[in-house]
Amino acid sequence: MKFVFLNPPSFNSRYINRDLMGGLGVTMVSKGGLSERVMSFLKARSIRLPVMSLVYAATLASRDHDVSVVDAANLCLSPEDTARRIESLNPDWLISTTSISALMAEADMLAQLKKRLGCTVGLLGDAATQMANEVFERYDIDFVVRGDEPESVIEQILEQGTYRNLRGTIYRESGTVHDGGDPGYIADLDALPFPRWDLFPIGSYRYFPILRRSPFVTVLSTRGCPYGCIYCPYTSNQGPKYRYRSPENVVEELTLLKEKYKVNAVQFRDPTFTIRKDRTVEICRGIVERNLRLEWGCETRVDCLTEDLIDTMVEAGLKGVNIGIESTDPDVIRNVKRGWVDPKRIEAMVRHMHDRGVRVSGFFIIGLPGETLASVQRTLDFALSIPLTYAEFKIATPFPGTPLFDMAMTNKWIQTVELEQYTCYTPTMRIPGGPNPDDLAAEAKAAYRKFYMRPGKILNEVTKGAFLPQLLQIILKS
Repeated sequence: MKFVFLNPPSFNSRYINRDLMGGLGVTMVSKGGLSERVMSFLKARSIRLPVMSLVYAATLASRDHDVSVVDAANLCLSPEDTARRIESLNPDWLISTTSISALMAEADMLAQLKKRLGCTVGLLGDAATQMANEVFERYDIDFVVRGDEPESVIEQILEQGTYRNLRGTIYRESGTVHDGGDPGYIADLDALPFPRWDLFPIGSYRYFPILRRSPFVTVLSTRGCPYGCIYCPYTSNQGPKYRYRSPENVVEELTLLKEKYKVNAVQFRDPTFTIRKDRTVEICRGIVERNLRLEWGCETRVDCLTEDLIDTMVEAGLKGVNIGIESTDPDVIRNVKRGWVDPKRIEAMVRHMHDRGVRVSGFFIIGLPGETLASVQRTLDFALSIPLTYAEFKIATPFPGTPLFDMAMTNKWIQTVELEQYTCYTPTMRIPGGPNPDDLAAEAKAAYRKFYMRPGKILNEVTKGAFLPQLLQIILKS
């Protein structure tokens, strides 16, 4: 059988990064003030990530079948060019990843291709899982693979040649929707195959300016997160059980990336990379012992870092760390079950990373339950007071499948679910007693402006190394 795996185009947005937000995707919008528009423009061109669920699905299928990948979003293909490319491949099966804000456009594209080609079409990802009934009501889609871990379901499809009566698929037959239930989580992540990057346009991927060397790819070394933040899709779709690959297995993959694919930069896409500090140290030792000379980045929590661990990571090539700070208000943090971390601890770790030459990105969310305009201002003041290299100021978004979504629906904080608004940059709920949506949008705009439009900030960034030539090359290439 011939399979085509699709990362759809970005449709009417600058870029849809379908690997972020627990596989729900993040849409780079062009709304807001000048600073927001500039940041959206730059991010849409400088950060291009493969979708890891698609990578593993295609790799598994390629063992015994003819597999092609169309990474339309990262190749900047239009919907028309994407359709023409798929038609030229004439697949028996067409399987696509999805995003929450463009789900219906993605389903529509597949339904039209099914009509023209007569192929079997399916959707991957948590967005399609959460909204499966709505998709089936509107479009002629054959099946949905549940969740963000498609490997076990894809293996069943490959073995049995059907999507029907399988654990982990949702499908419609004779007007009835059948749900095979949760496929379960993969316990032994070492059993997963190393991705076949030769199927993907590796030259299109980048994580600039955090990581500046290329070729660049992503690596997934853990799944699950035990912290249970009510707004986070990772806990909802990967579960609270922390599962991890052995250090030896991770280092073997990194070695393969270096030797076979000539990779020079890697971003670990784990929800919280350093939960097990001893494992992190072993991975770093392996990188150093094998002289891999990779630059790499990760995402983690400040309370999962120490100065000694940071030093070990830097010696192994660490160049960038993303940390979730969200808010400095203890009531807000308590309300969302994130677990309090003293701002003094956050500042100490950020300063140590900064002093060691690590580019630190701080992630903030405004508008969570218990938020006030005063608490937003205190959080922004904190962001401006510590040496963050970059910062994200997103608006609290109740993604389907998260406890925050259930809470918002129960309390009628959401009037209607408009998926195209689920971008993290547009207010989608109104919490009584909290800032109104217009105020939240204004605060987010002001936060970006105050953080990035500081003269010293701009000068410090653009005069570092080859930042401007690299950025210009990326823009022209896009």
